[in-house]
Amino acid sequence: MKRVFDTRDIVLNMRRNLCRVVLAVSAGLLGAPLSPRAAGVVSAPHKADAVMSPPAALKADVARAYAALPLAFEPNRGQAHAGIDFVARGGGYAVSLGAAGMAIRLSPHPRPLRESSLRGLATGARQAGEGPVLRFTLTGADRRARAVRLDRLPGVVNYILGRDPRRWRTGVPTYARVAYRDIYPGVDLVYYGTGQRLEYDFVLAPGADPRRLALAVGGARGLRIDRAGDLTLRTGAGELRQGKPGVYQEIGGVRQTVPARYVLHGHDVSVAVGAYDRARPLVIDPALSYATYLGGNSADDGAGIAVDASGSAYVVGTTNSTNFPTTAGAAQTSNSAVDNVFVTKMNPAGNGLVYCTYLGGNGGDVGTGIAVDGAGRAYVTGHTNSTDFPTKNAYQGAKSAGAGANSAGNNDAFVARLNAAGGALDYGSLLGGSLDDEAQGIAVDGASVAYVTGFTYSSDFPTTSGASQTVYNNGGDSFVAKVNTNASGTASLAYSTYLGGGAADFANAIAIDAAGAAYVTGSTSSPNFPATAGAYQRSFAGGPGDGGRRLRGQAQWGRRRARLCNLPGWERRG
Repeated sequence: MKRVFDTRDIVLNMRRNLCRVVLAVSAGLLGAPLSPRAAGVVSAPHKADAVMSPPAALKADVARAYAALPLAFEPNRGQAHAGIDFVARGGGYAVSLGAAGMAIRLSPHPRPLRESSLRGLATGARQAGEGPVLRFTLTGADRRARAVRLDRLPGVVNYILGRDPRRWRTGVPTYARVAYRDIYPGVDLVYYGTGQRLEYDFVLAPGADPRRLALAVGGARGLRIDRAGDLTLRTGAGELRQGKPGVYQEIGGVRQTVPARYVLHGHDVSVAVGAYDRARPLVIDPALSYATYLGGNSADDGAGIAVDASGSAYVVGTTNSTNFPTTAGAAQTSNSAVDNVFVTKMNPAGNGLVYCTYLGGNGGDVGTGIAVDGAGRAYVTGHTNSTDFPTKNAYQGAKSAGAGANSAGNNDAFVARLNAAGGALDYGSLLGGSLDDEAQGIAVDGASVAYVTGFTYSSDFPTTSGASQTVYNNGGDSFVAKVNTNASGTASLAYSTYLGGGAADFANAIAIDAAGAAYVTGSTSSPNFPATAGAYQRSFAGGPGDGGRRLRGQAQWGRRRARLCNLPGWERRG
């Protein structure tokens, strides 16, 4: 039975959720919205926002649909080391393929797609690190075997990594299957996915010898064959299980099972096949599954979801799955452990990829928020400590002074706009001072202007003349910035202001109305947090963070119509 969701419920739920926030720059805490005039900037009125943030229940459906996207293989266009032919990402792993075999990097901390935690981000709780790498080398295989792409998929992948556009790789196609012809005499090797599970078949022509097939397994702490006949590989990140080989022949349109089992000699694995008709083709079909995987995509950590007017869903987050493992035939056999931002667009049905774009540099890059305009362009924010994070038309093109890449406590916020195809950077800028600056939320208006909020420990965080608070109050302040992504350089920062008192203030979400007023939520521990006459609560009540639950119906969201994402299991009503 399909779940029915009324668009009126969306609006009501959003209002209820906004009434549970912990800090609001709205009629209720400060007495009036943070308008363009209050921030020291006068701007013309603009159209209402093109899209609305989806409700929590719908976000959960988007998360599940994202986790269920089919496995897709990319030809190596320079996004992986030389000697690798194809790469793919699945449930809790990234895989590289070559004529010599395959390599799989397991996620060290597999987790489901989820909303990011402000506290976790503030304390640097994300620790992806390096997962173990397993290498399956085809013993005695022909390393000149021809690689073939099969079953083109509609989605593409983009790599906007580093500051040099010549090194970016965009429009990389994806395929449902790839094959190596005559990897052994008379034997084709075909890779494909069943959902997120990697599978591969050895397809033997009549007369081919299955005894020539052998795998040398490297990187596992131990191998064993259990009572069910499955091959279990023990690793530091959990167990990788290769199911008992399914061996069969098609005879008269009917699949006939052939008895088979694994044979283990140390770390060398082969398949013993029972009696079969050698005058017919034979298929040997193992299946891989990562037993400790909980959901999501490799070590991907999803932080934000947006939905456009057509029902397409956009997901932003952080991944280390661009660190593809090297195969035995690769020119380089080591990988650096860095995180990058990912932006994924799914089709309105929620069952296919439109694009997946990776954004980042040589350090740690974290995606925390996303918004979409009426033209289908994604606006992304987060923070980075990369010294070569990609920028374009930037207000701040270089990382702020201080420690270099991968240095804790020296992040800069970033704001980026992708084109509608996800393959180019329309705008990209850093925003930060000499200490830690992290953006948490982003909204966009109908004029392609982005509004960003987060928190900073920098006394030299960029502020604009006439802003409501131009001086840092210590302990960590929130910030609110308006970024015109149609402009460039200093003209692109319409306004920027601190928002905080003498203790810790953390902003984590932002919304705007049709007049360009910004509404910010978060938490504060500051007894002197700026409050205005007429606010619901003007004084700090104590505790580690104050606000949220005391707001009652004061927050506003703007005059927009809700949009539903047309995902499986949902119907629109009303």
